[in-house]
Amino acid sequence: MKKGIFLLVVLLGTLEVLVAQQVPYLLSSQEGDVVVLRNGCRTLPLPEDQSMAILSVGSEGSDQSFIARFSQYPKPVACFRLTEKTSETEWEQIVGGLQNYSRVVVSVTVDGYGMWKVSTFLNDLKLKVPIVYVFFTPYDKLRLLKGALNRAATVVLANTAREEVQRQVADVCFAKAGTQGRLPVAVHGLYHAGDGTDIVPGMQPIPQPEEHGMDGYVLQRIDSVVNEGIVAEAYPGCQLLVLKDGIPVYNRCYGTHSYEDRTVVRSTDLFDLGSVTKTTATLLAVMKLYDQGKLKLTDKVSTFLPWLRASDKKEITIRELLLHESGLLPYIRFYREAIDDNTVTGPFTQGFVDEWHHTRIGEYTYACSDFKFKKGLVSPEQTAVYTLHMAEDMWLNESFKNTIRQKIVRSEMGQKRYVYSEIGFVILQQVVEAITGQPMDEFLEKEFYTPMGLKRTLFLPLNRYPKSEVMPTVANDYLRRQDICGYVHDETAACMGGISGNAGLFSTASEVAAVYQMWLNGGEWNGQRYLNEDTVRLFTTETSAVSHRGLGFDKPDLIDAKANNCAPDVPVRVFGHTGRTGTCVWADPGEKLVYVFLSNRLCPDVWNSKLNAMKICPVIQNIIYSSIK
Repeated sequence: MKKGIFLLVVLLGTLEVLVAQQVPYLLSSQEGDVVVLRNGCRTLPLPEDQSMAILSVGSEGSDQSFIARFSQYPKPVACFRLTEKTSETEWEQIVGGLQNYSRVVVSVTVDGYGMWKVSTFLNDLKLKVPIVYVFFTPYDKLRLLKGALNRAATVVLANTAREEVQRQVADVCFAKAGTQGRLPVAVHGLYHAGDGTDIVPGMQPIPQPEEHGMDGYVLQRIDSVVNEGIVAEAYPGCQLLVLKDGIPVYNRCYGTHSYEDRTVVRSTDLFDLGSVTKTTATLLAVMKLYDQGKLKLTDKVSTFLPWLRASDKKEITIRELLLHESGLLPYIRFYREAIDDNTVTGPFTQGFVDEWHHTRIGEYTYACSDFKFKKGLVSPEQTAVYTLHMAEDMWLNESFKNTIRQKIVRSEMGQKRYVYSEIGFVILQQVVEAITGQPMDEFLEKEFYTPMGLKRTLFLPLNRYPKSEVMPTVANDYLRRQDICGYVHDETAACMGGISGNAGLFSTASEVAAVYQMWLNGGEWNGQRYLNEDTVRLFTTETSAVSHRGLGFDKPDLIDAKANNCAPDVPVRVFGHTGRTGTCVWADPGEKLVYVFLSNRLCPDVWNSKLNAMKICPVIQNIIYSSIK
């Protein structure tokens, strides 16, 4: 016994000498000694109200200070011990015992030959709960536990077993102390020099995926998928959120605002939602009016919009618009009516590039970039006449709204079959405003966003927030001839002054998720009812007889795999929407699951298709479903 104690002292003393000689640039403060290398699913800080177990890997008493300090915080802590003498039968009993706890901390003090002896056991350790590995050993021994580290929820390196460091590590585990430690050297292909995650004193624990029937280890695969997209320049940055049972189980921000602006993406940054506006704004308003008995799905839109009554659109119903079966065109380039043809060289658009036509606006369509707007339509200043805010120092004449209506009236009608149409939701906005007698954004603020506490879900975000809190959308937009940040990307919505039924809403992943969670709750949010349960059930479950679409929602396409925006095996009950700006949101009532992905993929190239080509959003969705136990 005395030999063992003597040997331990010698090893620790030698370790400290080596660290002092080989890594002189290690932070000298206690806080700098501790490096949190991974904190998957924010496992740290640990909650004090959960059952805990410590698996002590090393000789008796080698981590006594850590265990003593650790045990001061949560419920009584169960302790198990693994040594180089542990048999396979004993190991099976240990693993069986660990399964009974909601968190497991593996404290490693064993070194040298002992590490090699226990590595087989630890590399095979698989539990249904988060595992935190704490190493009071030299960095170079980690290579023996590559399998264990790849599955770990969190890895903490102390590099020494000094008693004061053991106590500090225990404090860090519960955020009673903080650390900003970074790895001073690379570790055998596992970690890079400079790796590390901050733990801030007072940080609050968050729920873990395992508490909601999901595997946090599987969910961590999302990181590599998202980061591959950033490396491939599919998007500069993004927010990603997964709710399970209404609880955030995966909430991450990745990347930067743009490839030039290295500001990191924050959870409060606002994204242009693109067509996710159709559900998170327009459909929400339609559902409220249906709920109030102010419209029926069979109502003709001309009932509310007199300007359609003499047109071939007079028979279109609310249901047909929601299902995209109205016969309307997919889109209309309304902005074309603002351009002075006398300033255009040749045709405004053509199918090939030349000296004047080098701006791509369609798959095989190029526009003349050298043009001017018609006189009296655009002003650099806001006035009583110029009220439609298209971009910085660019205001469109209010009369252009009437031009848009006239273009819709004169537009060609097709057969009443499924054709995804932006125009239908432009009309739905007009219906909402005709019924309520107020702008749609004000109606939504009053009925939903403000009472739900959604302060960052809004149209025209620069009216409330600085540009530094908004993700840039497009570089050098050809129509507005400037970089677009804080103004809607979609040209139709821009011509509507930034508030439109098809696009224009800005938000964050957490607030988009709140709207969808309200639907999953049957119309309730934080104890307040916003929609009747029957209304929510109707709109979220009804599906077209001729397509995969729902009432305003996109749904999994089980027939056409190429047209399917979901992962292949997602259940048909799922509902949501995607946006051209690089956004998607999907909700699953059966699994009580919400998945939100917001990116700015159009920055800087509006024709960047890598997000879709790499199938990043469906791949992430597949990982989410794979994690459900």
